[in-house]
Order: sequence, then C-alpha cells, then structure tokens
Amino acid sequence: MTKIWSKELPILKQCVSNWKSQSANIEEIVKAVTSILSPKPSSSLSNDIAAENLEAIVLPRFHQNREEMSERTTLRVEALSQMRHLKLLILREANFLGCPNFLSNELGYLDWKDYPFTCLPSSFQPNKLVKLILHYSNIKELWEGIKDLHNLTYLELCHSKNLVKIPNLSHAPNLEYINLKGCVKLVYLDASIGSLEKLLHLNLENCKNLVSIPNSIFHLNSLRNLNLSGCWKLLKYQLLEKPRESKQLNTGQSVQSHMTTSICKTLMRPLNFLSSRRRSNSVGLLVPTLSRFPALVFLDISFCNLVQIPDAIGQLRCLQWLNIGGNNFVTPPDCIKELPKLRVLNLEYCKHLKLLPSTFMPIGGSSGRYYYGGIYVFNCPNLSDTEGCRLTVISWMIKMIQVNLQCRIQAVVPGTKIPRWFSKQKTGDSVSLDPSPIVDDNNWIGIAVCVTFVVHHTPTQLLEEAIYPPALIACGFRRKGYRGSYPHVPIRLKNDLITAELDHMLLIFVSREDFLDENTRIAKEGTSDLHGITLHTISDYPEEVVELKRCGYRWVFKEDLEQFNPTMMFSANSSAQSPNHKSQSAEIKNIVKVVTSIVSPKPSSNLSDDIIAENLEAIVLRQCCESREELPVEALSQMSNLKLLIFRDGNLNFSGCLHFLSNELGYLEWEKYPCTCLPSSFQPNKLVKLILPHSNMKELWKGIKDLPNLTHIALKGSDNLVKIPNLSQAPNLEELNLEGCVKLVHLDPSVGSLQKLRFLNLKCCKSLVKIPILARTPNLEKLNLAGCDKLVQLDASVGSLQKLHSLNLNNCKSLVKIPILARTPNLEKLNLEGCDKLVHLDASIGSLEKLRFMNLENCKNLVSIPNSIFHLNSLDDLNLSGCWKLFKYQLLENPRQSEQLNSGQSVQSHMTSSICKTLTRPLHFLSSRRRSNSVGSLVPSLSRFPVLTSLDISFCNLVQIPEAIGQLHCLEYLNIGGNNIVALPHCIKELPKLTWLNLEYCKHLKGLPSTLLPIRRVYRGGIYVFNCPNLSDTESCGVTVISWMIKMIQVNLQCSFPKYSIRAVVPGSKIPRWFSEQNADSSIRLDPSPILDDNNWIGIAVCGTFVAHHASPQFVRRETGSLLECVFSRSFYLSVHYDVPIRFKQDLIATELDHVFLMFCSRENIIDFFSEVLKEGPCCRDGCELAIESDYPEVVEVKSVGYRWVFKEDVEQLNPTMMYGANSSSRHNQKHKFLAIQDEQLM
Repeated sequence: MTKIWSKELPILKQCVSNWKSQSANIEEIVKAVTSILSPKPSSSLSNDIAAENLEAIVLPRFHQNREEMSERTTLRVEALSQMRHLKLLILREANFLGCPNFLSNELGYLDWKDYPFTCLPSSFQPNKLVKLILHYSNIKELWEGIKDLHNLTYLELCHSKNLVKIPNLSHAPNLEYINLKGCVKLVYLDASIGSLEKLLHLNLENCKNLVSIPNSIFHLNSLRNLNLSGCWKLLKYQLLEKPRESKQLNTGQSVQSHMTTSICKTLMRPLNFLSSRRRSNSVGLLVPTLSRFPALVFLDISFCNLVQIPDAIGQLRCLQWLNIGGNNFVTPPDCIKELPKLRVLNLEYCKHLKLLPSTFMPIGGSSGRYYYGGIYVFNCPNLSDTEGCRLTVISWMIKMIQVNLQCRIQAVVPGTKIPRWFSKQKTGDSVSLDPSPIVDDNNWIGIAVCVTFVVHHTPTQLLEEAIYPPALIACGFRRKGYRGSYPHVPIRLKNDLITAELDHMLLIFVSREDFLDENTRIAKEGTSDLHGITLHTISDYPEEVVELKRCGYRWVFKEDLEQFNPTMMFSANSSAQSPNHKSQSAEIKNIVKVVTSIVSPKPSSNLSDDIIAENLEAIVLRQCCESREELPVEALSQMSNLKLLIFRDGNLNFSGCLHFLSNELGYLEWEKYPCTCLPSSFQPNKLVKLILPHSNMKELWKGIKDLPNLTHIALKGSDNLVKIPNLSQAPNLEELNLEGCVKLVHLDPSVGSLQKLRFLNLKCCKSLVKIPILARTPNLEKLNLAGCDKLVQLDASVGSLQKLHSLNLNNCKSLVKIPILARTPNLEKLNLEGCDKLVHLDASIGSLEKLRFMNLENCKNLVSIPNSIFHLNSLDDLNLSGCWKLFKYQLLENPRQSEQLNSGQSVQSHMTSSICKTLTRPLHFLSSRRRSNSVGSLVPSLSRFPVLTSLDISFCNLVQIPEAIGQLHCLEYLNIGGNNIVALPHCIKELPKLTWLNLEYCKHLKGLPSTLLPIRRVYRGGIYVFNCPNLSDTESCGVTVISWMIKMIQVNLQCSFPKYSIRAVVPGSKIPRWFSEQNADSSIRLDPSPILDDNNWIGIAVCGTFVAHHASPQFVRRETGSLLECVFSRSFYLSVHYDVPIRFKQDLIATELDHVFLMFCSRENIIDFFSEVLKEGPCCRDGCELAIESDYPEVVEVKSVGYRWVFKEDVEQLNPTMMYGANSSSRHNQKHKFLAIQDEQLM
C-alpha cells in the first residue's frame, strides 16, 4: 500500500489545487462539497454549477470543522448524480442517505470505505476506472454481466462480508492486484480470473466459505503473491486421513464433497500440482515441464487444517516466502529443502508439530546486494525437543550468515533464557549499545540480538481482522529522540489459540553494513559518532498481552562464526562453571601477573621470566595496571614470538627506546605509541592490523615493506605524522584511517593503487592539499575528507569510483569544484556542508539515482544547481540551509532590483539555478506543466522529489516560502527558520506527513495561523518558534501550538499508538499553573510511584522556561551541541534524554527573549525508566530527577521547570486558553481551591 499511496497522494493534491483556483481556500471547498451532499437540499444555483464541474472529492475525515459538521454526518448520496465530470472520489467515515442511482463514468479512482449499498449503480460504466477500493463495504455483487475494464489495475474489496460473487473479469486485461481478504460469504471465483495474464497479487485470506477455485488459475503465469490463509474449505475433503469420511463429517454443509476445486485434486497428486501429467515409469519426461506458477514468490496456506503439506510445493522454484502455520501436520515436508530460493518459513500455531528435521531449510545466497531471511516457530506446544529445535534454527542462521555477510536474519523459537554467549544482557525491553570499540575493526561483521518474551491469553477482544494487523513484536535501534526502522516479526496474534502461555526467544542478526547504514541515517552523522544508541523491542499490544522480559546482544566477529558451536551457546546457561572454565580463568590471571612482571621497571633475575617472555605470543593490557610507573619498552625485545600486542590504556608510561618488535606480529594496537617510528628492524610481512591512535609517530618506516597480509591501518589523531610510506606492497589493504593527522600534507601515490581499499578516512587532515589519483581503487565505498581546509579540488578519478556510496566533504572551505560524478552510480550520501567557495554543482549530479542524502548547508556562495537535480527520485534528505545566494534574485519583492542591490558581486542575476525559478512557480516545482481545465492530465505526472522526508531551507533570506512545498507529500521535517517571512504559507497544512516544523530566528514573523500542522499519528513531532521578536500575539502563538499538541495526543491515544513524544518551544515567561509540580531551578525531583499502576495515566507533560543571553566575546561556539535538552535521570546514571533541534546563533541573539519549552512523553516511552526506579527501592526513588539542560550553560539560562502526570480526562477536558490564562485568572484559582478542599474532604 505504501507504493500505491506514494503514487496517488500527489494526484489528490493536484486535483484539490485545480479546484482551489476557483475558491478562496480549502475550507470553502469542504464547505461547498458538504453543502452539495447535505441531507437538506439546497436551491443555490452556484451549488448546482459547482457540482456539475467538480472533478475530485476527498473527504477522509471532518477534523477541521467538527462543530460545524456535527449536524451533517449523514450525507445524501443522490447528490453524486449531479457530478458528471467526477474523476476522483474518496469517501471515508461518513454516513449516507438514499440510493445511488448514478456515478460518473469519468471516474478513474474510487475509494469508498464502508460503502453502504449492495451494488454499484447499474448505469455506471467503469471503462476509465483504474483503481476500485471498497473496504468494509456492504456490497453483495459489484454489477451484473461483463463490463469493459481495460484500465483497471487494482481491485480491493477486503472485509466486504456480504460479497457472494465477483463479476466476470475477462475484459480487465491490465488487472494486477486483487484483494478479497475477509470476504467470508464468497463461495467461488469466476473462471475469468484465469485470463488475467498480468495478475501479480491474489489475496483470499479468511475467505472461510470459499470451496471452489477454477482450473484456469493455473494460467496465471505472472502471479507472484498467493494468499489462501484460512481458506480451510478449499482443502478440507481430500486432505483428511480418510477422504471417504468427508460426507459423514460434513453432512450439515450445503456444499458436498464432490464440490471441490481442481486445486484440491492436484494437491493430492503432488507431481501434478505444478507440472503436466506424468507418464508411467518416465521420470525423465518431467524435466522439461514448467511449473504452473513459474513466478510465485509468496505462498500462504496457513490455518487450512492441513494434516499434510503437499510435496508438490517443492516445484515452486522461485518461492521465497512460505507460511504453513496453523495447520495440523506433525513434521514439515521434505520438499521444503528443495526450494532453492526459500528464505522465510512461518510455522506459527502448529499445535501438532512434534519435531524439526536437522536440515529442513536450504542454504543459499542472495542474488542482490542484501539478504533477508527468517524461521518462525511460535506457539507449537507439542514440540518434543525444544532444545533440538533451537539448535536446528541457530545452525541454519549461522550457515546463512556465512554465505550472506550482508544480511538481516530473524528467528523465533521456544526458549526461556538468553544464552550467556550474548555478552550484554538486561531485564526489560531495551539495552544501551556502545559500538565505538568495534566500529573500525575489519573483522567485525554484525550484531546478534536475543529477546525473551511471552504472549498471555487475555479475555479482551483484540483487533485481528484489520487491513494492517498490529505487530506482535519488533526490534530496532534508536538514538536519542530519533527512531530507526523496526522490522516486525511476521507472526499474528490469534488470541483463541493462546492456550498455553509459552516462553519464546527472538533471535536476530544484523550485518555490519545494515547496522551502520541504519544508525548513521538516524543520527545524520558519520560513523565516527555512534554514541547513545539503544537496542529497543516494542509491541503494538499492551504489556498484559505481550510481555517483553529480557534482551541482550553481542558484537559478532568473523572468528565467532568460524568457532561457533550452537550446542555450546545453549549449554552456557548452566549456572555451575565447569572445572575447565575455572582453570582457564586462573590461567588468565597468572598470564596477566607474569606479563606485568616482565615489563616491570624493576629488572627480574628470574630465569623463568626470560623463558616465558621468549615464548609469549600475546599481550593485552586494557587499563589493568594499577601502578603508573614508567615501563621499560626494551622488555619487548625479549618477546621474539609475539603475535598479538594490545596496549589500550592511554595512561601507560614507557621509558627507553624501542629497538625491536617481533616479526611474528599479526595484530599491533598501541594507544599513544610514544616513539616517532617503528623499529627499523621490524618486518611487518605477517601484520594484519596496525592500530596506533593518538601516537607520537612521524613516519611508520622508511622505504617499501612487504605487507601481503595487511588489511587495516588506523593512525587516527597522530598529530605529528607527516608522511605515510609507500603501500604498493599491501595488496589486501581495505581500510586506511588517518583522521586528525593535522601535519599530513600529501598521501603517497601508491594509495591510488590499493585495489581492495574500501574506506579512506582523511577527516580533519587540515594541511592536506591534494589526494592521489584513485582510478585504481575500484572497491572504494567511503571517502571522508571532512575538515580538509586546504583541499582546493578533488582529482577527477573520484568521479569514476563505481562502488562509492558515501562522499563527505564537510567544511572543505577551500574547495571550489567537485568532480563529474556520472560514473558513481551507487553514491547515496553527499555532504558538502560548509564548502564556502563552492559556486556551482556539476550537472552530473542528476545521474545519481541512488542518492538519498545531500547536505549543502552553509554553501554561502553557491548560486547554481543544475536542472538535473530533479532526477534524484531517491532523495530522502535535502539541506539547503544558509544557501542564500541560490534564492536571492527571484525571491526579492522587486526582482529587477537585484543587480542594483548586488552590483559589487561578481555573480549576476542571470546566474541563477533552475531550483530558484521553479520555486517561484509553485505548480512546476514538483509536477509537470498543468494543462488548462484538465484534472485528468495531472494523473500520470510524478513529484520531482517523490520520497523527500526532510527539507531544510533555513537562513536563505527568503521573504516568501514557495507554495510548491505543499506538493512534497512524504515530507516529515521542514526547517524554514532564519528567513524574512512575515506569515507562514498555506501550503504547510497540505503536507499530510509533516510532524516537525522549525521557525527559529524568523525575525519578521508576525503571527501563526490557527491551524498549523496536520493532526496525525506520529512517533515524534515538534514545533519550534524561537527568537521571533516581532510576533504580535505571543499568547495566541502559545495557544495555537498547545492546541496542536493536545490534538496530536488525542489522536495517538485513540489509535493506541504506544511510544511517542511531542515537543515545542514558544515565547513565554511563566509556567502555567496547570503543571502541578514546579521548581524555580533547572531541575525537579520526580516520584512516579503513585501513578504507575493507574490505567488512566497516559504520560508526563514537561514545561520549562529559559532565556538565551547574548554571548560575551570570549565565548566560542562548539560545532555540535544541543541548545536545550530534557533529561530524566536517577542518581548519577543518565537514562533518558530528549533534545531540541534549535541551533545557537550567537550573532542573532539581539533581543534576549524568554521562552517556554513544552514536551509530552507517552507512558510507554518512559515507563521502563520509572519501573526500574521503583525496583531499586526508595533510596533510588529519591534520586529520580527531571532536568532541563543545555550544552551552552554560559549563554542559556534555565529559569524554572515543572511537570504534570497526564491522565485521559486531562486531555479530554484541557483548554489551551485556560492553561495559558491560569497564571492570572481568579476563576481558575477558585476552581483550583475548590478541588483542593474537595480532596481534603475525601481524605
């Protein structure tokens, strides 16, 4: 559905725009349309004319004028007969009166939820219909006879519980999608379905009375998805153990046993199910036959009461996803391992399943870049060997990871405890991650996750028949207030089948590439800053239904897969340690003792020490030396067999001079290496990794060394490094990290010949003036040149790196040109922030089909972006903040004055970019040129940025925000702060997904409209009105934002959306009295004990007042940091924090204005923290605190903070005006006193 809506939403907005030109605004359109549909007939001629010319109606809800619409919830359907030119009709959540005698034959899109009538009008000719969607309709039959449907591609009648027949579809040659889910009275399908050569998707889920599918279904050669879940009557008779008993078992049914479909007969003859009839004794004749469904990828035959799965399924060579759950078989069929592409197998609710064979899933690789797979053994109470089941699934996962290193694999198996192999564990649904020690390790391949949970039976009626069923459990990563993706586990909650409450274990492996891509996308920062990440598990069901018990993780390395034994993992839960384990621990302690003795500054005469030193193969010292005496580095000269050396304690002090290192070394890591070079005698031919962060190194060695095994060099922060050696003899080098080597001027040309190099990090090499030709590094994926101040241009070879997916040129302040990028088809991230001297972008940028992130922030001299930018259909995040010259000329009130105003500039007014011209013509910015009086001509047009979710055009000196932004239908984050706008554009409320709006530093802004952002279910949202000194009515601004926040909370409450937070900053000086707990400081104590068990408690509201002062000349602004942050903490342990995305602009703080910070945090978002506080007892409860902090304490003064526990009745009764008048209203004071007295009387 996501793809469908992404195509249709632009069409809806364009249709509204066509009607908008004839009316004052969108409210008038709604008023006019509802007037036409009103049950009280109108004699207005204008209404008749409007109805006749109307081409589109979209009535999803009556949110805007609920009071006005309260009397008009019942609309007369006869009014549609006047609308003869109607092309698009979407009606939801409305009641209709009368009988539909007419629908426009011009209709191309018909979406009518709860359609109340039994058929469509007989006069309706759907020959122009493209999509027909009638969810939860009362339809019995669409129409009689055969209709011309040559444009129809999509037919969805799901949950139409009275549907008994679908029409003849032989004249619908382009039909691709049929969804009949939940049509419980449907008995058979029309034979014409077999003529749909383009049909891709057929969903018959829970068509419980369907007994017949025609033979012609086997002609559907394009079919990719087939869902027969719950169609138990289709397969009932032949698959009983004694087929002849079927009549006796079903004598009460009107459908006899002979009324069965061809699909049943073929299922009983496995080889015939997917191939032609076999001649006797001739297996060879079967080889050239083709499968009946040659393209089938998804098959669901769950909950069909099958006692045997047909072996014929093994012939579906393209099958990737198979769901056979909810059936009555005892063992899975052998044919499953014959499916070469199968990667997901669902065995949920197989109540008779007794065991899994040791090998029952194929081990195969992915033909694409990425692999997804899973096995789900859920609520199978009769499994005789649950440990064997776990071992089987774990073994399959390991083999799949070995074959597909770039993958995400999930599994659910029975289990009560997380194995000790998962080194980090915590009670609850989340655990903090720290990837900093492993992110630069080339042997790190991913993260393994384990979660234990149990599903409880509940008498409460749960929503099971939904178009999009809730997620039983999902696991993902989040960072601060940012939430990443949460791929859900494809298990449905069947409350009637939860008879035994079994513990289960969710196992997940996420590859290194997927983890880094997900979390750097969340943070919108490089891999160098991955702190604050949390592994988090969620469920769409309440805790009393799905209890998440414990979670854990482990960073996985290549050697883990090579050495891993599944039996060892699951036996590790034994509480008693084996004698062997104890002896190993004692031996490790002895080794540490001997090693520290060897490197002690006090020479030892013990001969045994010398012998041990000579035979020593590994030293690892990680902050384990209690003494801070200087250690003699000469001691290493005795260790001629040393293979691994790690000194990770930066506080270690060494004396002497290093003349020798073992030539056996394969791994050398030495933080703050004290010498200026490695020993001249050192031969690193066995070295695999060389890691010397923050060293005193000037040069590794002189000349050329043989480096056949070297894969990784990291010299990060080596301030004195001036040269790197010739690396031409390092053919396997994959990563070269020279970040922060501030004296490095040139790289050796040999770097350009490292054919296996994947990652080159030159961040903050401030003296670097040139990089080598990289034409012979075909595998380079990441190139980081951020902060290379003296770099003027890149070599043209960068534009031919075909595997490059990340190019970071942040703050390359001397860069004047970027190379032609036409030959970098995989580039996904391009960061040009702070490139002050960049004037133009090359037109080749439009060929980057995979580009998702483009940051041009503070490219202050950029005047030209090519037309080709509109070809970036994958662009998700676009930042043009501070690019004021891009917009300068066209967006002045009198464009002709631009040359006069800019006579001192070298760039003339005609040197402007296409993006500016299109921004001044709204309809052209995101869609093709509109033909006059033709809404239909807009239907095939596409948005220019169809998936853009984040747009930043702040600090561009705009006096007007282009209305064209209203066409960005996927936009969630919009920053228009720092501009010269007086009022907000109307187009903002046309953005259906917008949840974040930043209005910081809008110094000319005078007011906000009464309705600001759309009201919708969100995970996070915010409005930030900061340092806008000319706002004429600050109280009204506060009321507007508070009203939006309340409505957002109400919507999320109605949708049972569990974890979310909403934040805002508005002008104000006092915390309203509605916040019952207040303190004139930056922090306040919390006591959650009275409210945690109250089912009416829905969250916490936080409020704080603060002021940003003008900074002193001595103040130095940091590159990163939050202006404001809300922190929940206990004792000295930081648990939860929410930041405010407002930048500190020192030069713009001219007037020191008071502001109010507001936040609502839902119960589910914060309850884990509070629950942990209560578990730790009263002493820790006293240390529970709410604070509002800033990374700029020198300039940001937090004056007061307050909070209130929020209950359902608060949201229902709250009046924003009352809240803001609470500090002065005597009426409120009287009411407050009355409530206090009433409470005392009750006590």
